[in-house]
Amino acid sequence: LMHKLMLKYSYIIAFFIGVGCLERSDGIRSSYSTSRQYKNVFGLKSKFLLKQSDSEENEIAETIEKTSKGTQESEVRASLRSSVEIISNRSRYSSPDFFPDFDAANNDFLESLKSKRSYLSILIERFAQSIDDYQLSTNTKNAAQTIPSSNYVDEKCEKIVVLGSGWGSHSFMKTIDAQRFDVKVISPRSYFTFTPMLAASAVGTVDFRSICEPIRNVNPLVDYIEAAATSIDLENRQVQCQSVKCEGTSCEITDFPVPYDYLVVAVGATTNTFGIKGVVENCLFLKQVEDAANLRKAIANCFERANVPNLSEQEIRDTLSFVIVGAGPTGVEFTSELRDWIEVEGRRYYGKLLKYVKITLVEAGSTVLAVFDELLQKEALKKLTERSTQLVSDGYIKGEVTQVLLRSGVKLVGDKFIEFTSGERLNYGFCVWAAGNGPLPFVLDTIEKIEYQKAAQSKARGRIVTDSWLRILGWQDPTDGRGGVFGIGDCTVLEDSPLPATAQVASQQGAYLGRMFSKGFDMKVPIPIPPYRTAPQPDTAADTASLPSATSPEDGQQYFFSDKFKLGQLGVAGSNKASAPSVDAASLPNSNPLNNSTSLVDTPELEYGKPFQFLNLGVLAYIGASEALAQISIGDINTIKGSGNVGFFLWRGIYWFKQVSWRNRVSVGLDWIKTKLFGRDLGSLY
Repeated sequence: LMHKLMLKYSYIIAFFIGVGCLERSDGIRSSYSTSRQYKNVFGLKSKFLLKQSDSEENEIAETIEKTSKGTQESEVRASLRSSVEIISNRSRYSSPDFFPDFDAANNDFLESLKSKRSYLSILIERFAQSIDDYQLSTNTKNAAQTIPSSNYVDEKCEKIVVLGSGWGSHSFMKTIDAQRFDVKVISPRSYFTFTPMLAASAVGTVDFRSICEPIRNVNPLVDYIEAAATSIDLENRQVQCQSVKCEGTSCEITDFPVPYDYLVVAVGATTNTFGIKGVVENCLFLKQVEDAANLRKAIANCFERANVPNLSEQEIRDTLSFVIVGAGPTGVEFTSELRDWIEVEGRRYYGKLLKYVKITLVEAGSTVLAVFDELLQKEALKKLTERSTQLVSDGYIKGEVTQVLLRSGVKLVGDKFIEFTSGERLNYGFCVWAAGNGPLPFVLDTIEKIEYQKAAQSKARGRIVTDSWLRILGWQDPTDGRGGVFGIGDCTVLEDSPLPATAQVASQQGAYLGRMFSKGFDMKVPIPIPPYRTAPQPDTAADTASLPSATSPEDGQQYFFSDKFKLGQLGVAGSNKASAPSVDAASLPNSNPLNNSTSLVDTPELEYGKPFQFLNLGVLAYIGASEALAQISIGDINTIKGSGNVGFFLWRGIYWFKQVSWRNRVSVGLDWIKTKLFGRDLGSLY
């Protein structure tokens, strides 16, 4: 049957898996400005935007050559680096005069810069970016194996601090060039979790460890600190952190600051309780691995408690009544997984109790799975409430055990009951709250420190507002008048185009931001500008090992595939030329060999970093009995819709492929095989 299905729907499978392969990439088209490269006798390579004749350029090169002779190598290198800093002085780009197109009266180019690109062009760009990621990953692994850990990062490298270890942070770590920056990840959780499969892990279909990856495995050159960020000191560029280590009944609490040059806030979100009394105290959640472990214990405890002698029939019914609040993907998938568990493991071990089991899915809205097409919503509702099962024909139950209550608001959650706004009450053995996302206290504290953020909360609703380049709006460092604080994932919202709080969005944002840093874009200026890449050569042969191989291409060749073939780059050329401030030779240091040259910058063609653009690849949801829904998008059009066994094949295939490492893929695959052969794990010792 599987072979026939694969043949029949091979074009759908091939298309979606192909798109899935490219999902981690978020490349943007570019056309680099004309530039010149110089290489001095010591191998210092620099890229300048010049506007001189060939004779003038040759004269500059000759000046460098002549001045180098008879001069200490260190002095020449220092003076040349000083020249590079002045020539490519990024602070001058902060001047509004350098962006004549971006005033309030004439923002046509800015609007065109933010305009959406076609689906096909983005797919091509992502293909190029995926090759870039592979190149960077290979260089990173080689560096980690050959360079002593003490020499990973130069002390002068800019510091990037990342808060969180979820989807956005994980993708950022995958795409950041940690040889260029001193990158630190701060999170109380030392592992990444593949959250779409938490529902399956809660009933034992897969093991918790199979869907987790240690943070230290993601990028060996990134430092990890196990602590929780408590607040941001924006003025002093520090993150206040707290580390809590407990052994037995005693805990050691340590508070410490971590300085940064760039800060990436990717702390995610918590479950939204909507202020309903009793939710926090009495409900279970499904956001972290610990939540899934608690749910697995709760399932086992309810059935064992119901199996205790001398309980009344009503007590057994109340104990085996399971309530799930929220009919989004998380709520529907856990309901479906629990339904499967009852039909297989429940039949095997608790057959006499199945007639008392009731699963209730509660939704305040008018439909389930609101992110799906209407036809698929109806299909999901039908499968949840009208699914045929052998339990009925074999006499274990009289009818379907699952009911869906739509347009049912929750007023109160007690320790053993849930009360609806209609006044009705429903007793439960356990209640799972999966009703949406809410802000973390850390995010609310950050919002309170920025006036712009506080004023934007009528629309942001507890999230941090970012611009199109994922920079937190409303904050400028008083020392240089520039930003440097970024936000990605569920804790943020784009000012121009709000996006859903999904793993897909967070992953693409993290990958985009990591690539912008890796390719040298200045992210602190109003519109990010591309790099004037410099690759200083080692002063001595002993320094060769510490030189990042990825940033020292021979003969000035750019090392990224996208740069070499002008495909999928991160910048776009401006539509006009603007007058850039010239560098006066007199302002250069006296020891600088370029002092006798003419102005090095004169009306270059501008180039700007493209803003982030989300590519919606569709949504998947498991609906039980080896069936799933698959809604695959091409741009904004839901082109391919699948359900039933075909949807299940796509659901499993994509989720298996999207595991973040081969260790996870092998582990998940083996878990599925073990479940099929031996059943789900009933153990609750987690």
